[in-house]
Amino acid sequence: MPRPALITLLLPLTILSCRRTEKDLPGHTAMLNRAFYKGDSISVMTHSAKAADYIDSVYATLPWKDAHDLYRLYTFKRYVYFNANDIARQLLYADSALDAVNGEPADKQHSLDFIGALCIKGDVLAATRNYREAFGYYFRARQLGDKDGDSCSGAGYCSSLGVTCYRQGRYVDAARYFLEAYRRTLSCPSPDAYDRFGFLQGRLDDVALGYAGAGMLDSAIFFYDSARDFILHRQGPFLSNPALRQFIAAALGVIDGNEGTARYRQGDTARAEALFRKSMSLTRGPETGDAQFTGIKLAQLYLDQNRLPEAEKQLAWLRLSLDSLPHPDAELRYLQTSRRLNDRLGRSDLAYRDLQAYIHLKDSLANASPINALDIDEQLKYVRADFNLQLLQKRDELKNVLLIVATLFTAMALTIILLVIQNARRSKAHVRTLTTRNQQMHNALSALEQSHKENDRLLKIMAHDLRNPIGATGSIAAVILEETELDEEHRRLLELVQKSAESSLEMITDLLHATGAPGNLQLAPVYMKDLLQYCIEQLRFKAEEKRQTLLLRAEPLVLSLDREKIWRVVSNLVTNAIKFSPSGTTITVELYRMDDEVRVSVTDEGIGIPKDIQEKLFDLPGQGRTGTSGEESFGLGLGISKQIAEAHGGRLWCETPATGGTTFIMALPGKTLSSRIPDS
Repeated sequence: MPRPALITLLLPLTILSCRRTEKDLPGHTAMLNRAFYKGDSISVMTHSAKAADYIDSVYATLPWKDAHDLYRLYTFKRYVYFNANDIARQLLYADSALDAVNGEPADKQHSLDFIGALCIKGDVLAATRNYREAFGYYFRARQLGDKDGDSCSGAGYCSSLGVTCYRQGRYVDAARYFLEAYRRTLSCPSPDAYDRFGFLQGRLDDVALGYAGAGMLDSAIFFYDSARDFILHRQGPFLSNPALRQFIAAALGVIDGNEGTARYRQGDTARAEALFRKSMSLTRGPETGDAQFTGIKLAQLYLDQNRLPEAEKQLAWLRLSLDSLPHPDAELRYLQTSRRLNDRLGRSDLAYRDLQAYIHLKDSLANASPINALDIDEQLKYVRADFNLQLLQKRDELKNVLLIVATLFTAMALTIILLVIQNARRSKAHVRTLTTRNQQMHNALSALEQSHKENDRLLKIMAHDLRNPIGATGSIAAVILEETELDEEHRRLLELVQKSAESSLEMITDLLHATGAPGNLQLAPVYMKDLLQYCIEQLRFKAEEKRQTLLLRAEPLVLSLDREKIWRVVSNLVTNAIKFSPSGTTITVELYRMDDEVRVSVTDEGIGIPKDIQEKLFDLPGQGRTGTSGEESFGLGLGISKQIAEAHGGRLWCETPATGGTTFIMALPGKTLSSRIPDS
């Protein structure tokens, strides 16, 4: 599928070249243009943050900076960290760019900067798979562009909206936005005819993909044919260039492969096979990855028709192709198809080998995912440099205090030794007894500490070792449920296996967190509203399964805290509210200031908490209860949450009014920071 999101990414860089307003001092804009040109060269050559450091040094010399200058600075930094695949800093500078130009646009330049900042924020959110919020930023950018009469730039926004809808599974909406992008571009001139040609054919193919995802196969095939006809009728001016001619052939091959999938879903296997073969003949050049996926579809077609020798031959070609050009997603599909073939041929040992390789690769990809492995606190260590410096200074002060205490202790020890020597004749027996008891106490304390460490280590080893076989059990059950025809009794048993594995993994995760040290905090400035919004968005689908509504009322506050641990507290509270609330109810999350505290409350309309349970609610382990839909509860989450809140110097308690429902309140002490994290 073409990459329409790239158009949105490049828009802010295009806007950077726009002319400044009459407020320019002589040479100001020209000097910045030269600086950004050099910074871009540094970024291309080194692929590091040296470019950002260089631009910071230039800005430090400026006598004045307006909103447009700050927008250019933050946009450039976001571009540098996009190349470095640093999601956390991209998000930081996207927010900073948006803050720099937020408000009622004062002129055309301000309006363009604001639209560009909205698109940047949408791109970063899309990169973190927060498609719902990314859609809102793209939509607002398109509205402002249309208001300013910039219909042509709106084609890029429409394309980004289409991609976002597609990734959310809103396929009909995606097709509608892709078609709008096509129609807008069709009426707009472009300095590069081939770029316009490629964009238009790509959007027609995207429209077809949207309809195919929605199961509207006739509409999908119509637009695949339209995309093919568009290329064939307008390719003439570009065929003299060998490189462009090769990419045009690859584009036709992609369309053939996509249409083949639609035909196959319609049951037209003969036409599908012909299209798959044609697609592979066109895409074995620069688009070998697409040829691999099409080859897997062709092998699956042979398997479904029981043409096993042809399927085996096709998989042999795929093995050679993947060995020369590895592709993890294609490798997963290859292993699935190879397992099916070996199972059909009675080669159970090879089928089991393929299944083991599939599970291992799938787990490796999940662990290596940049989204799943995202550690916001680690990624923001550069931004927290000032805070860490202050922390180190405090530690030095503490070391000085400890040194003084140690000196005093040494002096006292020497005094005691002198007194002991002076009274040795009268107190030898007492000294020997005291020495013996001290040694015994020291040994007992050391043994106790070692035992505690060993127990903690063994628990973590056991929990870690249990995750692999339990996770593998769930994965095997999922694979069998997905691809094997089973009777109802066996399917029910496998579903029970899968559910038990998932519950066991959740319990192991809670045990690992319960043995951790919540007091070991990694403090950093955190946008509390964004943290709550992110948590709610992650749990919204779980709430929708019970037809529940999640509401957020939050003030724009920034606190210095451990983001991951506070996120876990909020996630536990909202998850419990979902679990113990009936279907069709509302769960409200609020963030507000009260005196010297910042409070986060989660209020549900659920079953309430009896008084005899409230007394033991925050114990480790607590008293688990069954949710309104039979959900399991291990009684660990609230105890861990209370430890985290207290480690921040705060409190966590619950209130159960007579009218029903429950409110959990977490109060955090201290003053709030500014409404925006300052630039590093």
